Amino acid sequence: MKILHELKVDLSERSYKIVVGQDLLKNISRMLPFDLKNRALFVLTDENISASHGMTVYEGLKLSGARSVQMLAVPAGEGSKSMA
Repeated sequence: MKILHELKVDLSERSYKIVVGQDLLKNISRMLPFDLKNRALFVLTDENISASHGMTVYEGLKLSGARSVQMLAVPAGEGSKSMA
């Protein structure tokens, strides 16, 4: 994993970090602030992201020692962003 650039988006209590680099998804567990060992994980994504990056994320999470990893891909688009 190679981090090339980090940018902090300062939104007070909703601040977050954007990380740009190589092989980040493959090493996703190293980017999280907690240990995934023996945890059951659920990843919700859309069909476009799942098709291009889903397997990489899945394998990266499994390598972290997670007990199980479940993924669900919903249709891409605005209609999938609400449960209403």
